[in-house]
Amino acid sequence: MSRPLVAALAASLCLTAACLDAGPTIQTLDFYLTDPGIGDGWEVGAADYPVGREADVAVVGDRRPLPASVSTTASAVYQAGTNVTGDLFVFQKRFWTGLLPGTYGVSIEVEFVSNVHSGCTTGIGPGVVIKAGITTTEPRADADGQGIYRMSFNKGTGTSGGDFAQVGDIRNGLAGCPATGTYAIRSTSMVRQSVDLVTSSGNFWMFVGTQSSFLARHEIYITRVSVSFALK
Repeated sequence: MSRPLVAALAASLCLTAACLDAGPTIQTLDFYLTDPGIGDGWEVGAADYPVGREADVAVVGDRRPLPASVSTTASAVYQAGTNVTGDLFVFQKRFWTGLLPGTYGVSIEVEFVSNVHSGCTTGIGPGVVIKAGITTTEPRADADGQGIYRMSFNKGTGTSGGDFAQVGDIRNGLAGCPATGTYAIRSTSMVRQSVDLVTSSGNFWMFVGTQSSFLARHEIYITRVSVSFALK
């Protein structure tokens, strides 16, 4: 399903051929998921857990208001899931079109909101990392021969980014480690994904996911994804 970017969206999201053709060979584009035009239309999925445990994992993905400590007016893309077997990957995906056909080196940064403070040295904070990528292959979670949901591409295990980018964990930058933390916003590092994007049509999929190795429920709000496209 094609969801082309249109002129009504913010100028920083200009991905038309004319925009890239007139600009530099390296262009960083900010996808503000707080903007309804960018934050709508994302699809949630999950992998690395057994078929039949769907109700226990209880994956949620939608667009909802940010916690009041961060904003009283903005909404963002929300995702949550419960790691019940020692490993869980929850992801959001969306399809875009409008790039020039070609080969791109891709680097990604994610801005998010969580209530896990950076003083936490065990548990959910360091045990849940954010992975993201740009690909022409639709991100899918399908059951393998052992009855485990697996991704349709190599997104890596644990803190490995696989073919894409592991950009950091979900700790939010606040000091200490209270049992009930305060929600705060943080940006990860900009990380180069391992494989280039090769698109003959200008179309691509974007995904942002959380890889959990800690037996508990986790949640984040995704507010922005910045992508650097380096046309080769």
